[in-house]
Amino acid sequence: IESGKAAVFSVGVQNFGEETTSSTFRIDKKTSGASDSLEFTLPDPFSLEPGEKKGLPIEIRLPKGAPPGKSYPVTIVVYKGSEEYSDQAIIISVKEE
Repeated sequence: IESGKAAVFSVGVQNFGEETTSSTFRIDKKTSGASDSLEFTLPDPFSLEPGEKKGLPIEIRLPKGAPPGKSYPVTIVVYKGSEEYSDQAIIISVKEE
């Protein structure tokens, strides 16, 4: 991603539960150090029926002035109710000129 710019990524979530009613999910992020300077636009909590799956957008914006080649580690976390359901570590890098 270019310094100061944003990119949209899709996160897929599937409800593998065996409940007979829908469950509420939410997407969050874990960052530390320099990654705390990233800006995120995350989707609102949502419900999925058992077996249902959905793709949701996450926007990540790099800070202005981020040096080319700099990398930012981020973990995208999905919660089902109040419990962690799954996570995925990603690395966001500043485009080199």
